[in-house]
Amino acid sequence: MIKPKIKLNPLEKTAVNVPTPESYVQLMRVFESGDWKWRGGNKPTAYGNYGFYSEDFCIGMGIDEDDKDEIGHAPEYYWLKQNVKVISSEKFYEQQKDVTPEKLKEINAYFDWKEKQT
Repeated sequence: MIKPKIKLNPLEKTAVNVPTPESYVQLMRVFESGDWKWRGGNKPTAYGNYGFYSEDFCIGMGIDEDDKDEIGHAPEYYWLKQNVKVISSEKFYEQQKDVTPEKLKEINAYFDWKEKQT
């Protein structure tokens, strides 16, 4: 099975709130399908950071002018203090032309298959 590829448009000074472990996993799969990385260079699905902040957990993007395809995590209050807009994952997906409900199903099918292989 081949990993789906999508083109993600960086949203400057934006963070995505992921209030549940499921929304976090979905967003990491989307970022990885878009070839984005954590600031340290790891793939988004390489490890789970969700437990740090629970419902206040947000993934920031487009924070650094030089690395618009890198993501970082922090609680919502951190992003708000940095004048970063916080949006829902649903709003993020709506703003991405390549992230359709059909594409999300395809992405999930690939990552579910991949997890079964290990």
